[in-house]
Amino acid sequence: MLIAMRSALSKTTIIGRIGQAPETKKLESGQSVTKFSVATNSFMNGKDGSKQITDWHNVTLWGNEALVPHLKKGQLVYVQGRNKYGTYERNIGNEKVEWPTVEIVASEVEILHTPEAVKEAQSA
Repeated sequence: MLIAMRSALSKTTIIGRIGQAPETKKLESGQSVTKFSVATNSFMNGKDGSKQITDWHNVTLWGNEALVPHLKKGQLVYVQGRNKYGTYERNIGNEKVEWPTVEIVASEVEILHTPEAVKEAQSA
């Protein structure tokens, strides 16, 4: 039996809540691109007890016009894709400063819960 081996792999998977209403732009080519942020939470134990840490992830989704109208702020979503690294430039005084950036270029996005479904479950 022959097994093919990958020479490299870049995959990121997160589950979190959409932070802001997604923004979609239609390009001249006709293709659409949607950008939104997703918050994930983790906990760190310290001498003062457990502390919640929120990380924000920028997500870019190409195409997928059927899903995009259903993406709303507060929804719990599953996102899988690859990390894309870049830099953000800004002038501070006479100096140009660069900050590293990272975004997830999504290959898969799935809505797990809507804010309305969470409210209904809590009131039941």
